[in-house]
Amino acid sequence: MVTLWAFLSQVLSEDGSCREAVSRVIAYCAGHNQKTPSPRTGAYCKARQRLPEGLLERLLDHSATDLEGQARPEDLWHGKQIRVVDGTGISMPDTPENQKEYPQPSSQAPGCGFPILRLIVFFSLVTGALLARAMGPLGDSEMVLFRQLLEHLAPNDLLLGDRYYGNFWVVAALQQRGADVLLRVAASRRSDFRRGQRLGKDDHLIVWKKPSTCPSYLTPEAYAALPQELLLREIRGTIYAKGFKSRSVVLITTLLDPKDYSRQELLELYARRWHCELRLRDVKIGLHMDVLRTQTPKMVRKELLAKLLAYNLIRRLMWEAGVRSGARPLRLSFKGAVQHVRMFAPILAALAPPARQALHDLLLKTLAAESVPERPGRIEPRLKKRRPKSFGWLQKPRALCRRLLRLGRKLK
Repeated sequence: MVTLWAFLSQVLSEDGSCREAVSRVIAYCAGHNQKTPSPRTGAYCKARQRLPEGLLERLLDHSATDLEGQARPEDLWHGKQIRVVDGTGISMPDTPENQKEYPQPSSQAPGCGFPILRLIVFFSLVTGALLARAMGPLGDSEMVLFRQLLEHLAPNDLLLGDRYYGNFWVVAALQQRGADVLLRVAASRRSDFRRGQRLGKDDHLIVWKKPSTCPSYLTPEAYAALPQELLLREIRGTIYAKGFKSRSVVLITTLLDPKDYSRQELLELYARRWHCELRLRDVKIGLHMDVLRTQTPKMVRKELLAKLLAYNLIRRLMWEAGVRSGARPLRLSFKGAVQHVRMFAPILAALAPPARQALHDLLLKTLAAESVPERPGRIEPRLKKRRPKSFGWLQKPRALCRRLLRLGRKLK
């Protein structure tokens, strides 16, 4: 438990060093009149390596289930849980072990790039919980990793996804599980609203035929088990939402009844898919997950799981703070919550239970005050004002560059 507590405090820390984690344990032990450990980090690093990866996985799954259990019936969309799928890349230190497990992109010269891990996640649109994840090397396709997550979709769930997922294979796989979809149609598929059964303006029923070629990520048995055709509803409209330019989109869905699910309602729901991008930004930037620090694939996976667990635990606190205060939990500032938890956590750990509860209540009240204002239509230029230093890119292995410098040669 001490190792787990130190590890979680480390991934929440702005510094993120092992030294700071050990210092926090020393302070805790001293405050409780316990024997203090050595300030050296070796014992902590060894204990962290012994921490079972399966334990972190179970805790992450439990935190997601617990947070999802807080959702009220009125929080759901037509009684459905909304899941959002998205993927991202994670960088890590350039060590031989990491390069072997998660090779850098082939377009980069040896010694000049960094290993990359591909991560696919399911988020809850209602609570913001990170529900499931699949990870692998950059060479693994998103579809291979996505299929590992299908078991986390239940009947009556509704999946939102971008145009990468708007294909026959995804829709058929989800229909087999009794789940619904609302996906942007893949760019390679042409839409013709003059065909099919017309339901209204830019709204019709169509039939997708099963492609004759089995994709590489499906076994022949799985391919044969899929239906020969799918009856789907295709809609077109313009989305206006924060994070989007006003754009015309074509969506495909298994929600066929226009009386129960109007075209405009579906477009507005799909616009909320952008919240998944915000949740990914929270965990990648807010918890510094975009660049991991550990040196081996085993510890890379543990560090990643610890950061995802910390994300869910912070979201759980934000949900409780929002419900108590009457604020919308997803409108609270994630970065603000992380900063407050960093400051409150060491004192909470040192207090006796009665005083701890009072401070915990104060923490929730403080989190509820960090509400992010609604700023519809806000536009910011994606440009930097502060000029970067004029260093070039490393285009040769670092050891070779050192030898060239010793010989007095220029690097370019």
